[in-house]
Amino acid sequence: MLSSLASMSWNCQGIGSDLTVYRLRKIISKISPDILFFMKTKNQEEKVLKHFRSSDFINHFLVPPIGLSGGLSLSWKDSVHLEILSSSANCIDTSIQVNNKIFFVLYVYESPNREDRAQLWENLTLLDLSRNDSPWLITGDFNDFLDNSETIVLGTSPLGGFFSLFLKLHLAEWHLGPPTFRKLLIKERYPI
Repeated sequence: MLSSLASMSWNCQGIGSDLTVYRLRKIISKISPDILFFMKTKNQEEKVLKHFRSSDFINHFLVPPIGLSGGLSLSWKDSVHLEILSSSANCIDTSIQVNNKIFFVLYVYESPNREDRAQLWENLTLLDLSRNDSPWLITGDFNDFLDNSETIVLGTSPLGGFFSLFLKLHLAEWHLGPPTFRKLLIKERYPI
């Protein structure tokens, strides 16, 4: 039985390149995650899964890309009790059981187009209402930022809908590792 769980989310921007494959192998050997979430795989199932053939990741759930855009891949070791609840082009919703406790994890890759984000954010609001008092973790790439310190681009537009969503859902962020690592968002009243 697992006593802890390591999960990693990575916007790999195409899982087929030599550099991405090299980094994937380094990550698996160094961090040894139990769950891997890749965003923007840009490849069909066969090409994505071939990179896991000689690994401990025997369970997979994939959302295919549309053409060469998007694509999600969630892989986990057999020791992880993970159930897929739903999925779309932008997210995979799961429940995970560790030490007889169940919590939810939503793996997200938000559209880089601001106009397309409103629907997912509305769905997250509805999902939040359905979760009642259950622990919930959201991880991935929201293609937005919570404050201007998260970007080095000069002249960026004011904070968008993500900041409003963050406040509306009463999320808290965890800073993990160096600034280049994406933050995890959790329901602040639920320590995991």
